[in-house]
Amino acid sequence: MRSFLALAVLSYILPHRNTVRAHLAKLYAQHRNSLHAALANIPAIALISDVWKNSRDLHFVSLTAHFRDVNFNLISLTIGFRQLVGSHITERRRKYRLYEITSLNIQNKICSIITDNATNIVAAISNVNYFDMRILCLAHIFNLILHDSLNLSDENSDDDADENEEAESSSDNDSDDEEMSLDEINLDNIIPSTGNTLLNVYYLVDVVRQFVRVT
Repeated sequence: MRSFLALAVLSYILPHRNTVRAHLAKLYAQHRNSLHAALANIPAIALISDVWKNSRDLHFVSLTAHFRDVNFNLISLTIGFRQLVGSHITERRRKYRLYEITSLNIQNKICSIITDNATNIVAAISNVNYFDMRILCLAHIFNLILHDSLNLSDENSDDDADENEEAESSSDNDSDDEEMSLDEINLDNIIPSTGNTLLNVYYLVDVVRQFVRVT
């Protein structure tokens, strides 16, 4: 890199890694201070959290805050983002979220938190007093409904059985990322109360699927 920059940008002197590290630490401290100031006078904050992995199987976790300002404009801020190193256990994720909200002193302002339906995510935010209301992600539930309903024939299920078994066996070592099945999701816990609507959609799709099988 040093040789490339010497040719690409004449007279440019590449800073030492310690200098870069010091600048990054200073920028991070400034950013955290600005977040603390922005959230200081906000009475109610909604959180959204997600965990995913990239093509290199590196896991990341994010935490965003959403609130209304004095002019009722919706403001969204990223308050946490980092790579998860080591085993992705529930306790590790719980401690990460608690660290982020307590370091910003917003633990008593959380009105809700939205997550997907993965069992480890649900467990990580359960029994935590600061997370007043847990809301399941509607998009994730619709995705489960569509995946379940589009499999319209038993023949297709049989053809895919071997592939599903291979996928399940390959995911045994990363059981923390296992998602809840549709039957395990308590739709009545969704806020606002759209659980009945989603359940009716699922039943309707199931009736259509049975009709297609008969005809």
